[in-house]
Amino acid sequence: MKKLVEILPDQLYVCSNLARSRPEFITRLKEQQFALILDLAPPVADEIEEELGTRRYRYVPISDGKLTPERLEFAYRLSTKVGELLEKGGKALLSCNQGRNRSCLIASLVVSYIQAISTADALEYVREKRPLAVGSNQHFERYLLTGEHHDS
Repeated sequence: MKKLVEILPDQLYVCSNLARSRPEFITRLKEQQFALILDLAPPVADEIEEELGTRRYRYVPISDGKLTPERLEFAYRLSTKVGELLEKGGKALLSCNQGRNRSCLIASLVVSYIQAISTADALEYVREKRPLAVGSNQHFERYLLTGEHHDS
């Protein structure tokens, strides 16, 4: 069965594609009482949204490519909203195709926000929990490690 990877204890989790989840995994998600489930991958089947409930589930597409200034600003705004939810005692799940690039980019930005650490330190922290996090997207990795968001 698909597993949830806990990034911040009892607060922030990542997982792979919700659209390919078995019904028992979706039932498990409902039992977890997430305040927010962010699906960052291509659109999911309508039944997933219906099953999880529109109050908790949000499809928020993020491109798995270069980070333009606009995309970076969007990622920061999104991660700040997630961080604010966690500070209020909420619990969030981030999902993308493999649970590695988009979800771990946002998770790293959330960890940076919550723990007031650099994005490089946040990525290292996330990688302790989710090995290979952001490893196949050189643009996300470069930004988190150096602050550069475009090819030099």
